[in-house]
Amino acid sequence: MRISTLFLCLLAAAAPLRAQHLFVVVENGAHKPVRAVRNGHPQVESNGELHTAQGITYSISKAVIYGRGLINVSAFKLEGTSAYSDAGQPQLHIYGRLKSDRTIKNCFFVVTLVSDTGSGVIYEELPDLEADREVVYDQLFDLPIHNLFTTGHFTYYLFSNGLELLTTDMPPLYVHEQRQRTEDYMEKGRRH
Repeated sequence: MRISTLFLCLLAAAAPLRAQHLFVVVENGAHKPVRAVRNGHPQVESNGELHTAQGITYSISKAVIYGRGLINVSAFKLEGTSAYSDAGQPQLHIYGRLKSDRTIKNCFFVVTLVSDTGSGVIYEELPDLEADREVVYDQLFDLPIHNLFTTGHFTYYLFSNGLELLTTDMPPLYVHEQRQRTEDYMEKGRRH
């Protein structure tokens, strides 16, 4: 298990629980989709190149389609712990198992946290997910907001190259419909 310091950033907007999403950063007044997370920093695209985002305000925005692939999520938990870090901060423990039906690169997850004492977002790079290979994730984060888990809630999202991925935590009929919608959209794009 790895221990990291978490910096909660201003969360500009909360999205509905289910729909296709993008994780965006406000940079110089423009909303830019985050394409990857590297070394703890969100990456945005400019002139075909990824660079570290300069903004401090993030939001979850609607997208047209999901990324291709289905992530089997098992035992994924997000828990506040009763332990405190050496710095005296409460800690958040995130753990679980992920397995993809196809190889997925540039993976990251985003967790939005909302409570009456504050709101914020966690983002973390994930290893590339190789097809049919399970990845175990287990990490502690220091939380600067006390009591976040006694009065609040969280929503997590998995992304690859900036597009949200479908997971087995979603209702099966929804996953089936959205996979078909994504394939239809991609096919339509190839024809034009």
